[in-house]
Amino acid sequence: MVPVETLRQLLPTGARDVDTLSILFRARRLDYLEASEEQFDETINAVLESQWISMLRERVESVLDALTRAVAASRYGICFHNRQPVPFSAILSRRERGPSSIEVAPFTTGRYENHARCLEFAAAADEEIKLPAQQWVSDLGPWDRIVETGRSLWNDRFAFSCLATLGAGIRSTTEKCSDCPDLLDHSRSLTRRVRYARLRTAASNWWKAQFRKASSRFEKELVLLVAFTWGNINVLLANYEELEILVGQLTVEQWSRIVKYARRTVANVGLRSLSAKADFDVERLPKILSPRIAALFGQRIQAADRICRKYLRSFDQADPIVLEFVFEEALDMKRFGKPSWNPDLEQVKKCYSNGLAFEPYNFTRQYFRREDPSSVPIEIAKHIASNPLSFPEFLLTYAEERCRQDVAATEVLPVAHIAEKDGWFTVS
Repeated sequence: MVPVETLRQLLPTGARDVDTLSILFRARRLDYLEASEEQFDETINAVLESQWISMLRERVESVLDALTRAVAASRYGICFHNRQPVPFSAILSRRERGPSSIEVAPFTTGRYENHARCLEFAAAADEEIKLPAQQWVSDLGPWDRIVETGRSLWNDRFAFSCLATLGAGIRSTTEKCSDCPDLLDHSRSLTRRVRYARLRTAASNWWKAQFRKASSRFEKELVLLVAFTWGNINVLLANYEELEILVGQLTVEQWSRIVKYARRTVANVGLRSLSAKADFDVERLPKILSPRIAALFGQRIQAADRICRKYLRSFDQADPIVLEFVFEEALDMKRFGKPSWNPDLEQVKKCYSNGLAFEPYNFTRQYFRREDPSSVPIEIAKHIASNPLSFPEFLLTYAEERCRQDVAATEVLPVAHIAEKDGWFTVS
């Protein structure tokens, strides 16, 4: 293992950027991340801003592990798919292949102020997961107590917004939270405010007021996260001008993080009504939309191909969310595996040249389910295979396989034909 002093020489700036901190954390260089209070606080900040995904199955070896596990929204999202009258901790133990509780005793001798905060937050989370999983799906209490404990320790952070947004998806006819009608009233419970907003999915004027009131970075991220998760397409469309202003002020990192956590929340809650695309008339959309808003709307309606043609044909920037949307449409996933498959290869090239190389889930699923690979046009496969530097690896691999099948079908002769031609069984 590289000594801490050597790492300090290799990372003279202090390794405070998120990517470096994430790499060090995944490499289990906890000794370096806790070498100074300033370095430790920077790491805590990155975790609380949800700037990397927690490794939920890692053994808890430090207070950093305890915090990342206790604050991970995806961990608690498991309850929505396990509505059982058993302690939630038992379900988590099976899922995490080990004890769900976070043993804090070995870490009580921390040198820094944030050590104690991490332990207090982890202990609060441990107490709540003792409740039945069924209660987590119908009662806002466990979510509220964890989020408010975090806010009391570190004030408002994006990670707590994610937890509150997920918790707002509980199934309840009584948790209406009418005592928290303002999403941006920081004096009230964050989870209850988000729950109230979740129940206002069609209230366009209410949302307009929230969009206009958001001023700080945290408020803008919160209102957009909740709107992207729970707001319906009509609310978003009615407030597209306010959305344009707020979204335009986000960095690429903020924008990507908000959209990805909104998607993850919808997937965790598992409501079909949230993931289903609306049947929407594209002509109702404004003549001009920014690429980000166009992609946002395109992901929510069925006419995504028309959104791409109308707003994103000339898009050529390194925005991962917009590129993902354009890329998936360019792949023509609706007809993949059929003779009619007709991907826009030039658009795929453009997305790839801008740094996008991810493999869509639907592509993988359909790829392994297809029954007749040779039905895909060989011309398309040849074009991809002959330009290996212009396409992502997964698409290139697929094209090369198709070309090999074509060569095998045209050049390999059955043994019976060869035997007959060469007279293997002819008596002299």
